[in-house]
Amino acid sequence: MSAIVAKKQFPDGYSADALGVLGAMSLTKGRALKIMGSMALRSQVYAGDYDAYEIVAVGGPRAQAVRHMAREFQRAVARIAEMPATYLGDIKSGSVEDWKVVADAYSYEGSTKKMRDLLDQRVITRAQYDAGMRMLKPHMGRADLLEARQALRFNIVRWKPHEVQRGYTVLVDGRKMTLEEAFQTPAITKVDAVSWVQNSRFTDFSVIYEFRNRGEVLNPAMRNVEAALRDNIFWLRHEKNFYKMAKRMFSLAVIKRDARALHALSDMFNGDLGRLYQVYGDIGTLESMVADGAPLPYARMELEIDQFKGRLSNIGMPEYLRSEPRILAAIEDIGDMHKSPYTRERLAERLASLRERIYALLTAQAKHYLDAAGLL
Repeated sequence: MSAIVAKKQFPDGYSADALGVLGAMSLTKGRALKIMGSMALRSQVYAGDYDAYEIVAVGGPRAQAVRHMAREFQRAVARIAEMPATYLGDIKSGSVEDWKVVADAYSYEGSTKKMRDLLDQRVITRAQYDAGMRMLKPHMGRADLLEARQALRFNIVRWKPHEVQRGYTVLVDGRKMTLEEAFQTPAITKVDAVSWVQNSRFTDFSVIYEFRNRGEVLNPAMRNVEAALRDNIFWLRHEKNFYKMAKRMFSLAVIKRDARALHALSDMFNGDLGRLYQVYGDIGTLESMVADGAPLPYARMELEIDQFKGRLSNIGMPEYLRSEPRILAAIEDIGDMHKSPYTRERLAERLASLRERIYALLTAQAKHYLDAAGLL
């Protein structure tokens, strides 16, 4: 079991281009940056994304410390934006607690009243109100409650890069929220980016920042990790997303030191399903770049899409081989788009269609594997 959970050395165990992105995202020059998830483990051959966590601890008076954190955050966002072949994604920081619809202790009356208040204050649209009210019920099952909590997060504040640089964002009700204020609310601060690594693929990077001053956590948002994983596993099973559910089961098995589950899941991730999932994730990354609206690096995207064929050729799973002609034809169709009338919408549609085809195969085979291993 120890070999499965053995971690790579940081920074020596990572490529220079990935370290460049992580260094740009760090507020501590990498000193407090920790790689999380599969990418941190020596045993995981097909880990796809870089997920990191950084504790940003600054001493001195609180106001001065928070100003320093805000300046470092601005510098980090500017560094990412200036990196070649790197694209800023979602930036989350701050919570308007008065806009939180589903409290930790659920109340139907409280949640529906909050929805009405937010509509009256024009914080949400009529469409958002109607959709939210359909979700809320007097008695909520576990799946319904998890779905509502995820969907009705109107309190979470998202930032554009230029808002980060000026130091404040304007909320939907016209009020301003500064970075300093955001960093002191009970919500995660998280930055997502995409970058071209190993001269072969666009890869997702994300960093979650925890801010501390004199030992006090300023943005307490992390709940009990084991409870959060169990909720996520339950929800992913409800959604029949069996491969992603297996990833969460692996994280839980690490905490519980469940050797049998760790060995079975590690074998799954390092086999054909892991190879397939990595391509599936890379298609999702390309989709996010197309949806972002920024100018697209077509030459690199075409190179990556063409390389999907070689990567998929290493899969010998019979169920995949039966689908391979259609999958390869879809890849060829996407790769030939520069030879035909082109729109971003057509590219987005073709990427989504390919991803959905692979997802159907992936989730069905993941369910079969987990069932055979006695993990369902």
